[in-house]
Amino acid sequence: TDLSEGMVAATHREAERAQVENLRCAVCSAMALPFRDASFDHTVCRLGAMFFPDTVEGVREMARVTRSGGRVAFVVWGGLDRNPFFRIPSEVLARFVPPDPEPPDAPNAWRFGEPGVLAGHLRAAGLANVAETLLSLDIELPIDFDEFWRMRVELSDSLREKLSRLDERMASSLGESVRQATSEFFTSG
Repeated sequence: TDLSEGMVAATHREAERAQVENLRCAVCSAMALPFRDASFDHTVCRLGAMFFPDTVEGVREMARVTRSGGRVAFVVWGGLDRNPFFRIPSEVLARFVPPDPEPPDAPNAWRFGEPGVLAGHLRAAGLANVAETLLSLDIELPIDFDEFWRMRVELSDSLREKLSRLDERMASSLGESVRQATSEFFTSG
């Protein structure tokens, strides 16, 4: 499931390409999953809980569709300080378009970046045996800066919105500033 029709369509296409037949895709909010109680052995939310308008209610909804004794699992981004893929463009962008102030628990990618924050929401939703594991990974892609920047802009509604506030010269200057700030990651061009 995903709130985005495009994400669901892409998942469906990939499943067909891979000849996966035991998959059902649905466009829906995690706040109202279209499944009966106890439908699944395990329920997973990958990189979505940070955007739930009400985390506790979203977790409760996931628990509702998970059978007794099953598991509910989440993957969320760690802190922005540990993620140069997002941090560097965000820091450069802030020099061009000052960030809007947000309340501490506002839905955003870094909402659960500090250890223990998401676990607190899970406990508040009534989940038991809550555990967190910090994973670290490197993203390595055979792309050049221009491909990276195009992909990074495509991934973020907020980045596209902020770029739209800039005239062409400023947007180009922003791109060049990100190119310079990320140069250490493009060692082979």
